[in-house]
Amino acid sequence: MRPEKKAIAEEIHRLLSDSEFVILTDYLGLSVQQLAELREKLAGEGARLQITKNRIFRIVAAEFGWTGFPEQLRGPSAMVTTTSPNADPCRVAKVLTGFTKEHELPVIKLGVLKDRVVAGEDVVALANLPAREVLIAQLVSTVAGPLTQLAGVMQQKVSSLVRALQAVADKKSGGKEGE
Repeated sequence: MRPEKKAIAEEIHRLLSDSEFVILTDYLGLSVQQLAELREKLAGEGARLQITKNRIFRIVAAEFGWTGFPEQLRGPSAMVTTTSPNADPCRVAKVLTGFTKEHELPVIKLGVLKDRVVAGEDVVALANLPAREVLIAQLVSTVAGPLTQLAGVMQQKVSSLVRALQAVADKKSGGKEGE
């Protein structure tokens, strides 16, 4: 490999090793202004977009053990990687799909999440998931629902017991007064 390509491969390796996930898109047809706009939106979510050569990406990906790339990895590619350890792949995918809806580009080719290669459709499905906070709230309500019902049932049983004891106490105290 020529020195300049080796330097590019090292840069891609560094970006991928620092990133929690990667999404590959086809940027062909986007103007320089649109690319700048997309980069700005991605930066707001802790991600960056960088143009890459598929051949070099495949070589570096093989070093990570990512193999079996489908036919989508053809033509010009840009990779989206994280710049922050707190970057949320769902939010980044939402930015990409939202931009695609506005401009009909870029086409999401594929993604690599947790060392697993996923198709572009899976990345779009990831974008359609509710926000992390909403998912956590749904989980908490699912867990808390039965516990809340159990607490209500237990409170009713205790209340019934207290009423029964009070009735017995009232009957005993009422019976002594009449004698």
